[in-house]
Amino acid sequence: MVLGNRAAVLARIGQVAQAKRDLETAIQIARDTGNRPYEGVATENLALRYQDAGDWPQAEALFMRALAIHTASGNLRGLGIATHPLGMLYQKAGRHAEARETLLKSVSLHEQAKNPLWKAEAHCDLALLALETGDKSEARTSWLEGFAQLQKLGLGTAIAAHTGYMREACAKAGVPAFLPTDPGGPTP
Repeated sequence: MVLGNRAAVLARIGQVAQAKRDLETAIQIARDTGNRPYEGVATENLALRYQDAGDWPQAEALFMRALAIHTASGNLRGLGIATHPLGMLYQKAGRHAEARETLLKSVSLHEQAKNPLWKAEAHCDLALLALETGDKSEARTSWLEGFAQLQKLGLGTAIAAHTGYMREACAKAGVPAFLPTDPGGPTP
């Protein structure tokens, strides 16, 4: 775990190559010691490094490996968390149908794992995807669900960040922002 934490810090300060090496070592140690849940987490984090570097095929392959590890180890929470960035990768790649299906699966997995924070995050990202693809009704429904959950959890910083993302996405889509304080918002 120490190597995984170090890799996160290294990635934040731009030392991505060393972060990847640390994660590869962490994965090998987890595999050698039989720590399958952490192997899945470290594999997902390595996928994120490849995604950040723009190597989407390698990122997708690693996300799929992480999902397989989480499934095999029965790590429902890890499965939900790893599914979410895979959906975001599909969105960035313009694979909108796969992105939607994957984000909906993430919402469902977080519901099953009783993980309200990540469920809210997945709803908010699903809303952004729906808005991008022109489904204003789904965007509004998903956004309000995610926003309400973040509010219930008292996560003001996350609320502010997602509100900013939603305002930008609405402006880009040419529709009025729909926020809980904007009761009408765009109509479907």
